[in-house]
Amino acid sequence: VAGIHCMHPEYIQDQLERSLINLGVETIDIYYLHNPETQLGIIPPDEFYRRLKAVFAVLEKAADAGKITAYGIATWQGFRVPPTDAKHIDLAKAKSIAQEVAGGKSDRFQFIQLPVNLTMPEAFITPTQPVDGKILPAITAANQLGINAIASASIAQAKNLMQLPQNIIHYLGENLKTDAVRALQFTRSVPGLSSALVGMKSPNHVAENLALTSIPPLDAEDFAQLGVRE
Repeated sequence: VAGIHCMHPEYIQDQLERSLINLGVETIDIYYLHNPETQLGIIPPDEFYRRLKAVFAVLEKAADAGKITAYGIATWQGFRVPPTDAKHIDLAKAKSIAQEVAGGKSDRFQFIQLPVNLTMPEAFITPTQPVDGKILPAITAANQLGINAIASASIAQAKNLMQLPQNIIHYLGENLKTDAVRALQFTRSVPGLSSALVGMKSPNHVAENLALTSIPPLDAEDFAQLGVRE
């Protein structure tokens, strides 16, 4: 679809097997279906969820065989845009599909990945996901559905790092040495988030970010003081 995206079960199975060989492991901890919303707007929603069900069936069988421990959906837009958007993915519906595929046992659809950072706060601010008659932000919805939310683009791909307001710097901790570390501290402190991913290309950046392991994330009260809004 769109010349770049495939969700065919045979393709997913092939790529999983190749990943196991390339990584030299027997089991992959989390296997993500990447940016499936690429297909939405090109195929109708009913067909999209039919394809998603077929992929989940492959991944549940892979988990049964010990090839993966869990699986998830990694998105850029799908969980952050409103239900009226053509790229919207209904997280509760996806979870229901996983439960149906799993039958009587617990499903392994246990993770989502989506952008969360100072300039992209939609995942914890904007109500986009219908759950039990309410419209919730994606992270809140994931928590209610028993799904772990993982942040990508945790420091906004290093954009706007020299423009942090003084009040943000104050609440994030003036003891933190760089705006990159402050941005990472912000994201890892988002309530309900399980983990914040960040790419590092140099040993200096690794050491810089590891310094955060000695500092706890902000608690919910301090995080609220940041006053982040849409």
